[in-house]
Amino acid sequence: MGGSFPIDRRRMQAMAGSHEGQVVVVTGAGKGIGRAIAER
Repeated sequence: MGGSFPIDRRRMQAMAGSHEGQVVVVTGAGKGIGRAIAER
């Protein structure tokens, strides 16, 4: 869990109030990290 992606960080802060939002953000961040690693 790192703040490498400022966009994900903003989403986390924006959806911090919604539990469902947090789950979506975490899943999205995981996919984004996977993509970044795959592209590298």
